[in-house]
Amino acid sequence: MKIISILSFLFSIIALSACNSATTVKPTINNTVGLPNACIEPSGQYQFIHGLVGSRQYNSERRFYSPVQGKKMKGIIKHDFNHDGRADYVFLERKASKQSARLIACISNNQKNYQRIKTAYIAREFTTRDNYVEYTSIIRKGDSLIIDNSNHAHNDGGEMRMALFTYNQHRKAFTLREYKYSSYGQAYPEIYQIFDMQGQRYSEEKGCTYAADSASIAYDPDCKPQKIKQCLRSDQVVFITQHINREILKKRIYSCHH
Repeated sequence: MKIISILSFLFSIIALSACNSATTVKPTINNTVGLPNACIEPSGQYQFIHGLVGSRQYNSERRFYSPVQGKKMKGIIKHDFNHDGRADYVFLERKASKQSARLIACISNNQKNYQRIKTAYIAREFTTRDNYVEYTSIIRKGDSLIIDNSNHAHNDGGEMRMALFTYNQHRKAFTLREYKYSSYGQAYPEIYQIFDMQGQRYSEEKGCTYAADSASIAYDPDCKPQKIKQCLRSDQVVFITQHINREILKKRIYSCHH
């Protein structure tokens, strides 16, 4: 389904008169940050941020980057996810003293107001140059948000997680459609998993690259590469406000014919 990006513009609402004359409503935009005032945390404890300091390379200088990759504004995804004719917003905010920021979705819930949704996702800031790397990316694809997070430690290896949430018109919420997890290195099992919630399929690949090395922490002489394909029960819907637990997701797996 082709989705048209909608700029913030005047939205007509249903009139009260019998002849259907219209009244227009325009959200008040904070010119400093480019968000509707209703999307800004009311207590003032959390502030919108364009990005964080971090790095994708070991022992390199930390640089500013924007985890939320909007096309028009740095640090803001602007899109009509619920198709009501008004732009919705996704962005990061944090307390001044914190080295992490939380991901917020701000969705119009009628012709005048917005609803702030505190997601379960955070992006952490790293200002010290060392051999640990953690990187977060949030992008939009159609009515979906793709949230990537990876962490790596030099010589140990690391993990990568990808969650795809699509805005569900019926539930009025972002629901999990796909989750991918992978890890590798001397201190991690070599595994790649895909939980396809929409197609109700599960796949898994295990490798033995580091397990075959007798000098590796992950050395396992009995390790054997394998591939698994199974089905997933639908069970409960996972929302963007919930932390994803792989062990709970694995309980949905059952044998089936492909």
